[in-house]
Amino acid sequence: MKKRISAEKRHRARELYVDTDLSQGEIAGIVGVSPKTMSNWVNDDNQAWKRTKSAKSITKDKVIASWYRQLDELNKSIANREVDKRYPTPAETDQMVKIAASIDKLERSYNFAMYHQAIDELTDFLTMRDQQAAAIVSKYALDFLKAKSRKLNG
Repeated sequence: MKKRISAEKRHRARELYVDTDLSQGEIAGIVGVSPKTMSNWVNDDNQAWKRTKSAKSITKDKVIASWYRQLDELNKSIANREVDKRYPTPAETDQMVKIAASIDKLERSYNFAMYHQAIDELTDFLTMRDQQAAAIVSKYALDFLKAKSRKLNG
């Protein structure tokens, strides 16, 4: 019984650690463990809790904004050169092309995932109300996703 309670506390502590900005001490107080236990949990499993918390904070928009900042820095660096040398080097051109391609790829894959999620939610909604309608919509939805995939992947 004690192990189950401890597992439940650990699970709750992990949720609070990953999903909130509470300190380890605050979380320890909420779940009823010592700060030392909380610290051990956070640092167990090669710091998996910390990696998960960090990964959840990285969003598509943040990644794309970072890439646009990198492009802006490259352009500013080029603009600050002498008048007759304001062009990118081959290495800078390569960086710019790769960043632009990464932005495009991430936006396309993200858009497809959003279509897919919306259609899944719609078919789940319809299935609960009218299974025949859901079957019909699902067929067209699959055709739609295939067409979008072809369009997004060129």
